Amino acid sequence: FMYFFYMAGRKPDPGTGKDKEDGRRGMKKRKTVRRVLFGTYTVILVLSFFLLAAVLTVLQLSEIRSRTLTRLEQESRATVLSLNREIDQMRTMAMNISYSTRMQDRLLMPNTSGEAEKLSALLSLIVLPNRPTDQINIYTKDGMRISSGLVNGVSPGGPEDQIWYADLADPERTQTLRFTGVDESLAKFSTDPYGRKFLTLAMTNYDNFGTFCGYIEIRQRVSRFAQVLSAFGPEYGEQPAFLDREGRLIWPVDDPENGLFEEARRMGFPEEWTDSGGGLLRCAPVSDAFLLVTRVRAE
Repeated sequence: FMYFFYMAGRKPDPGTGKDKEDGRRGMKKRKTVRRVLFGTYTVILVLSFFLLAAVLTVLQLSEIRSRTLTRLEQESRATVLSLNREIDQMRTMAMNISYSTRMQDRLLMPNTSGEAEKLSALLSLIVLPNRPTDQINIYTKDGMRISSGLVNGVSPGGPEDQIWYADLADPERTQTLRFTGVDESLAKFSTDPYGRKFLTLAMTNYDNFGTFCGYIEIRQRVSRFAQVLSAFGPEYGEQPAFLDREGRLIWPVDDPENGLFEEARRMGFPEEWTDSGGGLLRCAPVSDAFLLVTRVRAE
């Protein structure tokens, strides 16, 4: 019995040197396996996290892009409608003059100073009191210009030196709309850079029997269009610009960012695209003569 208690109280025999070495190897192997498993699971978790973040980012960017394009389309449509209303006022004024029987009768009379003065007075009656356009010029077939608006009166002069004249020389065209820039004879009436520049609508004038009577020219300050464009409500940092079909910038006075729309010009102003800087752009026609280009920066 004493031997039994003696053996029970002894510490376990650690074994021989070989057994000790095998034990240490087993422990090292278990530790190595644990480290490998821990590293593997860590890598899987990290990769899963980044993969999930990437998927969520792509989905969010897609949603933001869709929302931004929808916003651009809605804002562009509303702005284009307002710009077209301004142009329609010019067109309506030209048509009112063209279809005025009293005006046509006067235009067909012999071109004397007395008749020209009567035409000028009649034109003023048509334009006033609302004066929806800034300047009206009627060019008679006899080489007289009758003016009402910022400048009034009768003076000799034909339309041959106007930039729109070549458009109406085409027998297939009876109307044209142009950005004519600064008009020196009218610019003195405004210090506003947009008040010194004009959009011009010109049309060939015929009487009710198709007899050529001359030309009607309606000029509207760019400042009227600038008021519409300034009301553009940016939500995502939109940058609108008003250009003519030749790519000349009408509004704002200077390119909001150097070369911002240069790529758009080279691309021929497609309806919708992403430029090299990652910006979203939308291009909308205005009366087939002008363009409203809106850009949202990538950031």
